Amino acid sequence: MLEALSLFFTCNHCPFAKLYTKRINELQKKYSKHQIYLLAINSMDSLVFEDEGWTTMKARAIQEKYKFPYLQDPEQVVAKLFNAEFTPKCLCVVES
Repeated sequence: MLEALSLFFTCNHCPFAKLYTKRINELQKKYSKHQIYLLAINSMDSLVFEDEGWTTMKARAIQEKYKFPYLQDPEQVVAKLFNAEFTPKCLCVVES
């Protein structure tokens, strides 16, 4: 049973977001056994930022050995829903 979900808004080109890769992998490993999971979301416009496309995202996830799903939100639907206006940004959704 899912206890909580942490949404992590990130991207490929932001130097600050890049600093969190190792930490986020460690958090996923540590908390997944407690049914707390992380979901990374890239809401950057891949037409404006060439290195934010699906192919680059996939390559980055493999290179960095992401232990969590890395999803694309190209039209910023999810980002707008959660008011994620910058990266990195992390939100926690708790199951009740």
